[in-house]
Amino acid sequence: MRASPQERSGSARARPKAEPTAIELGPRLRHVQHVARRERRRVGARPAIADWQALSALNEKPILDALDDLIRAGAPRRELSALRSAIELQLGYEIFAAVDATKIGLSTDETAFLTFHHADVDIDAVVSRRRFEVQAAPLLAEIDALLTEVLVRASLTAERIGEVVMTGGSSGLPAARALLARRFPDAVRRDFAAFSSVATGLALGA
Repeated sequence: MRASPQERSGSARARPKAEPTAIELGPRLRHVQHVARRERRRVGARPAIADWQALSALNEKPILDALDDLIRAGAPRRELSALRSAIELQLGYEIFAAVDATKIGLSTDETAFLTFHHADVDIDAVVSRRRFEVQAAPLLAEIDALLTEVLVRASLTAERIGEVVMTGGSSGLPAARALLARRFPDAVRRDFAAFSSVATGLALGA
């Protein structure tokens, strides 16, 4: 027996309100995508959250509301709650500082321990140098390509480079040092103020 229009209307009114769906979250998620695209343009081809400033840039109410909606819709609560805390409490700099300390540790050790605990952000991870080098491989490839470009523009060959000065924290990474040794096998290589020269250069150029 078919229900009358009135009965069908009554059934529709009695139906409980559904949880937010991907379609209902559309406007908020579109705002998140807009901010992500903006950050990708700022940092180039790197991931949207490539530095602590990018994380701070996400501290907008529509984004925080979208994260809340995603959690209510059944998305991974632990990960999204951690991301929300990192954004709202402006933890980007502290998190990236912890990552940087781990990277420095990998310059001399085969493994390093990354730990960070604040609000809903709980990170405890053992990071191997091998894993880090695999993750850093695209960046090392960019450095390799830039070295080639510089030599071509200067009309020089690698054999004519007499000295390579290695500075900046990443210059301590074995993979980076191996790259420079391969590209400039005859050059003298020396270290200079690995963890302060970049900041000094920025200050002098300001």
